[in-house]
Amino acid sequence: MAAHSGVRLALLAWGATALLGAGTVQAADAKSKYKAPEGLEAAKLALRTRDFPTALAKLEQVAGAGSADAQLLLGLVNLNGVGTRIDRAQAESWLRKSADQNNATATYVLAALAASRPDAPPAEAATLLHKAATLGYPAAVEDERVGRKPLSPEWAGLADSAMQTDLAIYSARNGDIACLTALGRGLKDLRDPFGGTVLSHAAGAGNLAAAQYLIDQGSDLKLADSFGVTPLMLAAQLEDTQVLALLLAKGAVVDATDNAKRTALFYAARADRAKSVAVLAKVGAKLNAADSRDYTALDAALTVDAALAVAELRSLGAKTLVPHAARQSTAGKFDAAHPGDIYRGWPVVALAVARNDTESVQKLLTGGTDADSRTNEGDSLLHVALHAGSAETLKLLLAAHANPRLADKHGRTVLTLAATRGDLVAVNTLLGGGVSADAHSEKETTPLLGAVRSGHAEIAQRLLSAGAKVDLADERGETALLAAATTAKAPLVSALLTFGASPRLADAHGETALWRAARAGAHDAAQLLLAAGAEVDAADKEGRTPLMSAVAAGHAELVNTLLDARARVDAKTAHGDTALMLAAARGSDDIVKALLKRSATIDAQNKTGDTALMAASRAGNLAAAQALLAAGASTSLRNSRRATAADAAKNRGFGALAKTIEGKS
Repeated sequence: MAAHSGVRLALLAWGATALLGAGTVQAADAKSKYKAPEGLEAAKLALRTRDFPTALAKLEQVAGAGSADAQLLLGLVNLNGVGTRIDRAQAESWLRKSADQNNATATYVLAALAASRPDAPPAEAATLLHKAATLGYPAAVEDERVGRKPLSPEWAGLADSAMQTDLAIYSARNGDIACLTALGRGLKDLRDPFGGTVLSHAAGAGNLAAAQYLIDQGSDLKLADSFGVTPLMLAAQLEDTQVLALLLAKGAVVDATDNAKRTALFYAARADRAKSVAVLAKVGAKLNAADSRDYTALDAALTVDAALAVAELRSLGAKTLVPHAARQSTAGKFDAAHPGDIYRGWPVVALAVARNDTESVQKLLTGGTDADSRTNEGDSLLHVALHAGSAETLKLLLAAHANPRLADKHGRTVLTLAATRGDLVAVNTLLGGGVSADAHSEKETTPLLGAVRSGHAEIAQRLLSAGAKVDLADERGETALLAAATTAKAPLVSALLTFGASPRLADAHGETALWRAARAGAHDAAQLLLAAGAEVDAADKEGRTPLMSAVAAGHAELVNTLLDARARVDAKTAHGDTALMLAAARGSDDIVKALLKRSATIDAQNKTGDTALMAASRAGNLAAAQALLAAGASTSLRNSRRATAADAAKNRGFGALAKTIEGKS
């Protein structure tokens, strides 16, 4: 789809509501009664955690059942190419179904698309715009008042706010270089709510021009999001390899790993991108590196039937890990003289373990065979037993004093592998055999953190009950509590706090569990953390507090909860922004009013002299501006460019808003 400023605010709606879980704009008389379907919330959770296949499947299911919100989100997903290719026709189909149910956001986006389509009937855009205004969509109301096309470029505010980030993301995904240029050199410092850079969005959408521009402007190719995903990994999933080649040429680290130890090669393999596999292999990607589940890229491709990637990887000499092949084999007696290619070179005892032959294992151990023998791939016997799914063999090895702290060649020990894979039987067997609940190698995550990251609550509980140290952190400062808060898992947060997890610990960026919960809109988790003594004003390294995190993400209920907990309403970021400025720039008039009710300093200025009213004016947020004016915001203050709030509105083409401000002067 060609870049078009007409869907910029649609993306703002996408970033602010769909991805972060807030409700979309419904018809005025239905809004108070509307409740999001359970399946839709599951889809939003999958979007928050970047599980796009699950999100798309759930959205299609709920949208097909008639949910207007799911139809809207599915339309925006297809329109912006989030986790799938951009498909404007499919997007419009879903948006029309949503608009037919009086979803104002969908109606407004359709108006913008009609305005951008040369072949659209002359009155279509105006008719849709009027319907959206009648349904109460703020942007539509303002557009009709000033006679402006829906979602014209002037709607895009450049305030230092979440809106700026959303606009940058849209522009990067759609190659709007002019808009990226207008946003300035600060682009490299912008992050989405999950830590993703603007470059990562350009790479994920396959926009070569935007990626090149962002790199030229100093964007760091190595920066990963909170899940460890780099721009290179996202580009590896694309059919076209141009962006992938660009990132590699500019110095992207080919074997960088995400939180699950997956490299870009894994992403290419799972997406069935044979060309990307070839490109990565040509620059030295490790073909047989294993992830936290002990899968190679070839294993990963085989699990999803990625036939093209499988063929390419095999032609390059890639292998599956032997334990995976062993796990799929049949149990029973083995013939040591004919072990087969997958076992060639293995010690006899390892073959017996792989075949679940407990009788032979027992005889060999009794006869003096070393319980810490290894395969020629570097797996210990405990690893082989784990992958073979043999609890009885694990018991035999532990009874023979096999060392559970031995790591395989990738630095992974059996307990962390079992916890990460969700193998409760193996975890219980290992713990029952005397293995410490914290047994792990130096370069490996703890078993508890592995279980929490993978969402295995029962295993996390078992490890905690067995004495796991709840606050052990990895090399990035990540604890189990931080991981649970990131993905809005309140039950896990509760369990971790019950076992003494400290809510005051922060990661390398200064983000606490409360900060993470605020960003994710995890209201239940945030309440648990506050009750446990979390510092309500603990800021990250850029000075952003949990309150600001919730404001920027538009989580009104969470904002009120934090304010009730006595969050500092006038705390400032390193740039000097307050929560009120962020709310005003975003257009969250309900949050603006909540902050004003708690005595937020209405005319505070940031380092460039902007006030909350200026931020609202620049972004064209009429409702937020009216709330500020009603509370007595100054209309005469000037920023470092000597501009007043009315000037900011005029410069952006918001004539009606400028007159409203001047009327208060």
